[in-house]
Amino acid sequence: MRDVITVGGVHVDGQGLKPSDLTSSFDSLVEPDRHVPDVCGLAGLQTQPYILVPVPPGSEADAGGAAGEFPLPPDRTDSNDGWAFTSKSSGATAQLAAVVGLIRAANPDLDPKSVKELLMANCSPVGPGTLRNNATGSGLIRGGSAVEAAKARRS
Repeated sequence: MRDVITVGGVHVDGQGLKPSDLTSSFDSLVEPDRHVPDVCGLAGLQTQPYILVPVPPGSEADAGGAAGEFPLPPDRTDSNDGWAFTSKSSGATAQLAAVVGLIRAANPDLDPKSVKELLMANCSPVGPGTLRNNATGSGLIRGGSAVEAAKARRS
């Protein structure tokens, strides 16, 4: 759907920004001119997750992360502590949801289309060339810039 904000993942390391191999992009079959994702949050790589997230204590994610289930090494957390390292687009989506909340707090009068436009206009490009690319959309969101842009649009 055109109005939905779609989220991908970008991995950041000493060599810069690159698309995460744990997220995907595609052209919509329903809306032929719609390519996703629109923007990205932080995500790791399949062999290098780096975002610590809360999970149900003792859950499969908790125990699996601690055990180092293939292809990942053990995440150095306990198997029943309620924490695991991950880096998929679900974590990136939570980051974007937080930025949207901050944008709406900064300017509650913005409609959903304007919020999406602010997000897409306030990204760091990923990879060489153009601002928008197939794997990462407009790029890695710059939350502070998007919030400042929202404040600047206040009536």
